[in-house]
Amino acid sequence: MERRKEPEPLSKAIAKVIVARGLADQQSDQSLKKLWRDVAGDTIAGLTRVVRLRRGVLEIGVTNPAMLNELEGFRKQTLNEAMRKHSGNDVRELRFRLKRTR
Repeated sequence: MERRKEPEPLSKAIAKVIVARGLADQQSDQSLKKLWRDVAGDTIAGLTRVVRLRRGVLEIGVTNPAMLNELEGFRKQTLNEAMRKHSGNDVRELRFRLKRTR
C-alpha cells in the first residue's frame, strides 16, 4: 500500500518561495540601505552605495576618490562605531571601495 505524503505546512512553503524568488535578499538590502543612511547621514549616503554585507563586513561603494579618502581617513572610526551600535552584531566593520554608484 502506498503511503501518502503529509502536506507541507504553509509557513514552510511560503519560506521556500521567499528564498527562491530572492525576496529575503531584497528586504535585507533595503534594511542595510536604511541603516547606512541613518548612520552616515543623507549627504554621505547620497554619494555612496551599499554594495554587500559579507561575514560582518559592510562594503560601501564611493563615487569619487576625494570622498573615499575622507571616509577612510577621517570618518571611518566614527562610522564604524556608529554602525556597530545601530546594527547590533550584524555589521562589525565598514569597507569603502571606489565604485560607480549610479
